[in-house]
Amino acid sequence: MGGGLKRRISMDMGGDAERMADCKRERIEREIREKFQTNHGEEKKMVQKTIEERLDDVDNSKGEI
Repeated sequence: MGGGLKRRISMDMGGDAERMADCKRERIEREIREKFQTNHGEEKKMVQKTIEERLDDVDNSKGEI
């Protein structure tokens, strides 16, 4: 399925698109934290930076990665 179709479906759903984006943000954060499995030091900074970059991607694509 192409990215355009997902975006069109999300737009058709209105408020659900925002909820879907929130779910994706949560999933991204969880995946990154599990991947790095750390809560301290330099690695924490790297995890936070990675999360912020991925969330920016979600925001810029209106909930689509």
